[in-house]
Amino acid sequence: MRGSANSQNMIDRIKCRLGHLNLKFFISFIILTYSVILLFIHYISGHPVQSHLFNADALYLPILFENILKNDGNINDWYLTPAPYFFPDYIAFLMIYYLGENFYQKIAIYSCFQVILTFIAISFTARELACKNIFCAAALATVILIYLSLNTGEPYILVLISAHHYGAFLVEIISLNITIRYFRCKDTEQKSRMIFYLCCLSFITTASDSLFLIQFLIPLFASIFIFNLLIKQKLKENIYLYIFPIVFGIVGLLLCSLIIENRTMYPIMIGTEKIINNFIEVFKIIKNLFIKSPTFSFYFSVFYLFCFLYIFTPLRKGLSFGFPKEIFYVKIFLLSSAGITLSTVLLTTNLPVTARYFIPAFSWPVIIGVVISTYIIKNKFFYLGSAVSIVIITLLSFNALDLIKNNGISKNHYPHEISCIDTYLFQEQLNNGIAQYWDAKYIQAFSKANITLAQHFGNLEEHRWITSKNFFRLTYDFAIISKNADPTYRISAEGLIKINGPPKKTINCGNKQLLIYGKDQMKVQ
Repeated sequence: MRGSANSQNMIDRIKCRLGHLNLKFFISFIILTYSVILLFIHYISGHPVQSHLFNADALYLPILFENILKNDGNINDWYLTPAPYFFPDYIAFLMIYYLGENFYQKIAIYSCFQVILTFIAISFTARELACKNIFCAAALATVILIYLSLNTGEPYILVLISAHHYGAFLVEIISLNITIRYFRCKDTEQKSRMIFYLCCLSFITTASDSLFLIQFLIPLFASIFIFNLLIKQKLKENIYLYIFPIVFGIVGLLLCSLIIENRTMYPIMIGTEKIINNFIEVFKIIKNLFIKSPTFSFYFSVFYLFCFLYIFTPLRKGLSFGFPKEIFYVKIFLLSSAGITLSTVLLTTNLPVTARYFIPAFSWPVIIGVVISTYIIKNKFFYLGSAVSIVIITLLSFNALDLIKNNGISKNHYPHEISCIDTYLFQEQLNNGIAQYWDAKYIQAFSKANITLAQHFGNLEEHRWITSKNFFRLTYDFAIISKNADPTYRISAEGLIKINGPPKKTINCGNKQLLIYGKDQMKVQ
């Protein structure tokens, strides 16, 4: 009888614990779902984030997929971005492509989907680092990233955008999880399997985005080397882990440059002549973050300082907090990744410094910081983490209400300038025109006149950059001129008139000027 009673008590305790876990998961799921809904509401109520999502560079995948899947285009006709983003961005965008009726909806759905993928990736990280509150930690980190994406600009806004290096960061999260799993594996077969997974991801991701080499593969090599030194392990230990993935990554990068039909990839030039100017630009990025979010910027600085002190001073002996050794390695990796990325950016002489190169450096402190806090706060983390998440989504809720009050809710994006242009194109039944780079994809995406716009420079030369060569023609119907565009990009009305004579109609639509010549009546040379 006593044995039966003990068994029943044990079963009751297990049921109680499972019920508690289910409750935690449910609350975390509600927090995540509500935060994604709030993100969607911000989008459809005219949040300034739209200006980033509708940028010509950000419209690369929407226009590409529309051309291939709807208009019988061919990817071999495209001048792809220098980082073509085949994986995972193409796959992710294809998964949501048919869920939206138009570009406006597809872009919104993709933003939400990429946030959900981020949550899933963070959940795996929390699990691999033996976090006791996996879903709560992942939900909190995701909510923080959503808040930062809506309030601080780049690089956090890139959480919502396709084909801007964020996909490579998602793979970096998964790859770091595999690396951690490797350290946990007991037998050679399991370790070999982890190395195989890393090699596959390294090959396909570096072929898609060479930044993966800079932000993960080289830091992987450096961090394991440093880790072995600090724990006094032989350097030949784990040699396959940090040699094979980097080799496969380089092979993928070389193969990609050979198979792409229309190459746009340019070599990176390294030197010291621009190091001061590049440092100033990096400082501006950090300064901008401090201006928009002083609290997080302070945390960001403290996080990296803590990682450095924890690794290279006796601090970790006095402040262990029960961290597993994998946390120690992760901190080494984060410093290696941030340091190597910063060094590469500072030494690059032929590319402008942009915040998108620092997605991992700015995002890892959020993810790992939350995971580390689960060890520091321990049993109280779920309650404190949920409370912080609720505070953030409350702030987002008030902001969403203000946006709805001021802007209303829009089911489509159809600004006056494009509506005005469409009115005259419908009247004349015209479909093929030219525009500058920063207008072409944007107007083509949101026009209802089924138009195709070829990109041209101000001097009327073709601008074959992130576009299809089939968009270019010997003759066109019209030209769209942006009045305040940079002279390099502003289409020359004088040049068109010199070649074709005066247009049939000249219409001013806000900041845009529409020159109508008629069906196949306009040449550019």
